[in-house]
Amino acid sequence: MPRGLFNMDPMPTEEDAGAFKTYRNYLDAFSRVIDDTLGTDLSGLPKMMAKPQFVNLRRPVSVDPLVTHLRSAWSTELLMTSFRALDLGDVVRYANVWVPVQSYYAVFTALLAWQVASGSEATSHTAVLNAIGNEMRSRKWLPPPWTAVCLGCPQVDDYVFESVPNVADRTISNFEAPSDVESSWSLVAKCLGTTREDIIDDAITEWKKHNKNKKGQPRKALYRHEKADIAEKEAPTTLFDFLYRMRIRSNYRDTDAFALGASSPAQAGQFYDLVTKVTSATLRFVETLVVGRVGVKEFERVLLAYRHQYPRPDVFLPHRFRR
Repeated sequence: MPRGLFNMDPMPTEEDAGAFKTYRNYLDAFSRVIDDTLGTDLSGLPKMMAKPQFVNLRRPVSVDPLVTHLRSAWSTELLMTSFRALDLGDVVRYANVWVPVQSYYAVFTALLAWQVASGSEATSHTAVLNAIGNEMRSRKWLPPPWTAVCLGCPQVDDYVFESVPNVADRTISNFEAPSDVESSWSLVAKCLGTTREDIIDDAITEWKKHNKNKKGQPRKALYRHEKADIAEKEAPTTLFDFLYRMRIRSNYRDTDAFALGASSPAQAGQFYDLVTKVTSATLRFVETLVVGRVGVKEFERVLLAYRHQYPRPDVFLPHRFRR
């Protein structure tokens, strides 16, 4: 690859550097909470399967309709993990523009499999994210950070968290890197709160289009209770919504932040690794929900058939795909 095609010493703006640091800190916080809850090897997931509530997830379902969704999720994850194995140095900062998109679609297609396994025909981003948000709130026996939710209306400073420890400080700066479990939970809460604020902003914008003033023009300002009413109709905000937020920001707003915001090649690589780690853990979590619906044997049949099609080297493959 001609080195001259890339600027290996980029000059990010202060805004780009700040946005990059924010995303990295949020991902680092989710990663630490996952490690604390399930262990670095995700050994806590099998323990989840041993709970009585997990048995109650089972329902009669044909596996065949959800195979395409699982294969799409796994193929996207494999694409993500294989890039770092290529060891292309600082080029990783340019891959950081696309990895949030891959992250979201890997998880989204796995959620489609879960929807099919749950008997739902929902396929739109909004419908699927709303469904998983409501599911996470209703099944508090599932592990955090996926069950951590934000409710209410940040626009009027009336919002709450569920399945988030009381030690979480919502006033923490998004520029502060997590250093322990407490600061990690604080950043998780911060992330969910700001993500919900974005969601409610979009809902308010949509509301204005359909509610005119006396002159027949879109309303410019809303009363406090109107904002709260709009927020009440929105589903709980979760980690899944944050992954969607990153994907949208990467595509349409913060492209330069993802590519240029890292202060060094090492920091760019750390961001990529955090995205893939949180994504892979989230996929394992969603897969476990699917197993709860269809059963271990049926899921293993689908996984083994997929794994059999992929040749070595195993270095490219997440652990569950290796022979």
